[in-house]
Amino acid sequence: MSEPFSPPRPPQSPQSPPDSAAHLLEKTSLTTAVVGLLLVAWIILVKNVQSPYLTPGNLAALMGLTAGLLLLLFQRYVEEGVLQSLLVFDSSTFLVFLLPPVILNAGLRIPENFFSNLGTISCMGIGGTVISFAFIASVLYVFTPFHVLQLSDCLALGAIFSATDSVATLQVLSPNSMPLLFSLVFGEGVINDATSVVLLGAVSSVYPRAGSDAAAANGAQGGWSHGFGVLFSFVYLFTFSVVAGLAAGAAIVYLLRSMPGLTASQEMALVGMISYLSYLLADVAGLSGILSLFCCAICASHWALPRMSESGQTTTLVAFETLSHIAEGVIFLYVGMDALDPHKWSMTYPGEAIPMCVMLVFLLLTSRALAVVPMAMLHNLWGAVPLTPRDLVIIWWSGLMRGAVSVALVYFYFDASNDEHHATVITSTLLVVLFTTLAFGAATKPLLSLLLEERPDDPLTLLITERLLQLRGALERMPPPPPWLQRCCPCLRLSPPSLPRVYQQLSQVPLHGVAVTIRFRACTSS
Repeated sequence: MSEPFSPPRPPQSPQSPPDSAAHLLEKTSLTTAVVGLLLVAWIILVKNVQSPYLTPGNLAALMGLTAGLLLLLFQRYVEEGVLQSLLVFDSSTFLVFLLPPVILNAGLRIPENFFSNLGTISCMGIGGTVISFAFIASVLYVFTPFHVLQLSDCLALGAIFSATDSVATLQVLSPNSMPLLFSLVFGEGVINDATSVVLLGAVSSVYPRAGSDAAAANGAQGGWSHGFGVLFSFVYLFTFSVVAGLAAGAAIVYLLRSMPGLTASQEMALVGMISYLSYLLADVAGLSGILSLFCCAICASHWALPRMSESGQTTTLVAFETLSHIAEGVIFLYVGMDALDPHKWSMTYPGEAIPMCVMLVFLLLTSRALAVVPMAMLHNLWGAVPLTPRDLVIIWWSGLMRGAVSVALVYFYFDASNDEHHATVITSTLLVVLFTTLAFGAATKPLLSLLLEERPDDPLTLLITERLLQLRGALERMPPPPPWLQRCCPCLRLSPPSLPRVYQQLSQVPLHGVAVTIRFRACTSS
């Protein structure tokens, strides 16, 4: 803007630094204001809209879709730079600013029985994710009709779609009434995301990111050497990421011990900044920032929080819970808006995207079952409390949804290229994430209510109770077994005086509880 009484100056180009800085500030302010307005509306709707088919995640995604449609309808009145800022998912912003508060809050609020179930959680979060990764990548490479996918692309998609989003399930489960199930779903969800990021990092270290010169040189190569390279890189990244996180957590504990008398805000800043540094330095070193941050947060929760003042503990937990809540809302808003990016859709092949989405959804259902069932069987071998078929269905369902981690990872690996086929892969990933978030998320509460709630007046329960009563009456009227049958089956050798005692015990069986149990078993087996 020129001053009204300044002497005449030569005209400046639109690209001059002052005008460019002012324009950038205006665009950033407008974009942030739109996102802030959507967040306020989202918080109000989450509080006031009570529906079994709406979770905070799919509500934010629906709001993002609605906002994206409105922006496209009125795009002639919206500046192109603002439109691109709102409709394009920035993976760097997500990984650097939005994801760390979510992971840190999860680590600070781990359930009390997390360590007692650490073996099962690790098997499901690491072993199950590796099984899912191998199955998805193998099926895509062997059976896919899309010849545009090379081995490196299949491995990358296997890692990308191994990252689950169990937030919707955790909102229904209660840590008090179902501590084992809540602990398994919670712990597996966080470790699963970290393992998926480590797997993609291992793949990108052996097969460079799509679009780079190195990827073009060896993208079609494969074989056992590359397979062992991915395995070695995975073990290396996982191990050193854990060590880096534990070291950062130990630093927090040491500083809190050596500096008594800190205020609540200083304690919170110390925990937050060192945890965030562990995330950033791990990424700079080529390790997994998510895994490092989660291990650091576990150390802080277990050893640092008890050394803080009561006000410091409350301030730290509330502050990072608030940041995590805001970050989750922004993430799902952008997932919805990014699905309507016109530039990406103009480069997408619908003939490839639609069948790819169908195949990916099928692979998600199948790979999740292959990942859950073996690990649950191992848990039942050594666990004190076995997992029932109902628990298996809940754990399986909790891992069917995909979230912003998958979106960020697909941009991380495929966003370096302007190839139309890679744009198709990105679009397919966005569609699968939206479908699982909206469809599976909407069905989460009704399904878990069916599996977890007891309904005494349910017609099926009443019918089973009636049939059990008829069976008990028939047993009471049944004559004693013949002598030859008693000789074949010694357990049937009952003297006549003992038979009334058996019938009396049978009459005291709580048939309604048996009927409810049979009903639950029938629901889970179907």
